Amino acid sequence: MTDFNRRFYRLPEKGVFTGVTAGIADSYDIPVNLMRIGLVLIVLTGVLPVAFAYIALGFVLPIGKSAAKPSLADTRSQQKIRDNRSYQVRHAEQVLNRCKRRLNALESYMVSNRYRLDQEYRKLEKDV
Repeated sequence: MTDFNRRFYRLPEKGVFTGVTAGIADSYDIPVNLMRIGLVLIVLTGVLPVAFAYIALGFVLPIGKSAAKPSLADTRSQQKIRDNRSYQVRHAEQVLNRCKRRLNALESYMVSNRYRLDQEYRKLEKDV
């Protein structure tokens, strides 16, 4: 017998975008990836209102709590995300350090005699 009093919710922690398909899949005990594939197929076949409904549900549906405990795969993916974040922080620090070195080099060039000499040379080229 079908339960018509079922509440829809979204699960942002398990979702890709807003967690709408993850919440619907959780409420019907359907695998999330199967639900995502079905949604993509429906949208690609030209049923554009489904895409608008998905976006609207992302704003309207309340955030629910999943009753399932995180699986080992979820725990590993969370570890990968943490590792990825630390990698991103290290990468951002490297980029900022390169920018800092370039800025220091530019600053030392701007206050050098070489810069003044280059400016004078450009002025002479324009006059000729």
